[in-house]
Amino acid sequence: MRSSRKASVKAKCALVMALFFPAAAPACSIVYPTVSVGRTFLVHVQNEGSPVKPHRLALTRCANEACTSEKSDIRYSFTDTRGYARFDALPAGTYFLDPDRDDGISDAMYIKASPGGSDSLVVRVKWPGRAPIPVHSPSGTLRGPNYYPLREQISLSVSLLEGMSGKEIASTHTDDEGRFSFGDSVSPGMYFLRLNPSGLAAWSGEQIEGLIGIEISPKAQQADVDVDFGWSSCGLEYREQRKAPDIQTDQLCGAITDPAGAAISGANVWLLPAEAADRILGHTTSDPAGRFVLPTQLGGEYRLLVRSPGFEPFVAIIHLGQAAATSGQCRTPISVELDVL
Repeated sequence: MRSSRKASVKAKCALVMALFFPAAAPACSIVYPTVSVGRTFLVHVQNEGSPVKPHRLALTRCANEACTSEKSDIRYSFTDTRGYARFDALPAGTYFLDPDRDDGISDAMYIKASPGGSDSLVVRVKWPGRAPIPVHSPSGTLRGPNYYPLREQISLSVSLLEGMSGKEIASTHTDDEGRFSFGDSVSPGMYFLRLNPSGLAAWSGEQIEGLIGIEISPKAQQADVDVDFGWSSCGLEYREQRKAPDIQTDQLCGAITDPAGAAISGANVWLLPAEAADRILGHTTSDPAGRFVLPTQLGGEYRLLVRSPGFEPFVAIIHLGQAAATSGQCRTPISVELDVL
């Protein structure tokens, strides 16, 4: 390698996405970068600064604007022990370079090959495109777009794949509350949970499916997977559920804001039993000032759920003391801040 002549190219894609839970039509737009090369170029694949080996990359020749081609127009190359893959003797044209197997939006790009281009470029690719979720074991809960408020969904088919090879280790099904487990005997390392088509449809009617990266490690702070997932025009999207602190209050009233402090109107607010998943004790929506009031309940433990399009679901346990009527002044308002998706 004539390293003194090699130029390193780190490609990034611009992503604009709005993901809604559960019903609005999610939109996703990706703008991939274009890298000009000669008839030969190298790709260096890294994960947190370490080489990824062996890993397959696909180079698809673009036969049209959508860059869809026959399988005969796809070339594959595998990274070596240092994480480098090589593509040689490319006919002039535009190609799409994509790392194999990724969750979410991969670190892909367009490659423009020409006889007058440089044959000494190294294109750097990050894989996986999204950091895997660190957990102790391959078990947990997967919640789809219509999971709340009753915390029920159809059984989902889930497979566990080795991260590097993509080999399927095992398959299982979630229960009606989204819980699954692959046991405690899986060795530490990177894996993918593959959500298989199971009859759970997206807003567009498509089957919700895709990959969720996990890193099994005894040093992980999180015991297991705890994920809300949805669908956009780019495919499966997911977020780890935020663990809101327990709330101590005597009144079931408050205000809902975004991270900038602006009021969120029209947010759905549910009061649910702390444990049971088949009853709704109260429901309301926030007013133009973001304020809400729920029906008075006996003192005890409850679950508060708040949802609004474009924001992550908010779930918190409420410890209600001697409940006071909230028809008048809200003396001890509950502050709910929704994170943007």
